[in-house]
Amino acid sequence: MSGHSQAEAIADYEKWRKYTWTIAFPLMAGLTVYNTVVHFMHGHHDDHDAPPPPSYMKIRNRPYPWSCSDCSFFEMDCWAKCKAARK
Repeated sequence: MSGHSQAEAIADYEKWRKYTWTIAFPLMAGLTVYNTVVHFMHGHHDDHDAPPPPSYMKIRNRPYPWSCSDCSFFEMDCWAKCKAARK
């Protein structure tokens, strides 16, 4: 056996349960609040003025099988330009 009687096991369980509720959970909640505050205090950067990606970033070995064959599935700017060019 592990060397514990049932009473000692219950006492150890209660001790660690008390530590969890009085130390671990408040510490975890405090760190969560701290990280959230720090995250939202700094400014978020918008890349509206970013230059277009280099040509090697858009290699197409064959066209996509949908109507805008040069646009990947989640490239919304490309889809908007393609649909505007079709009209």
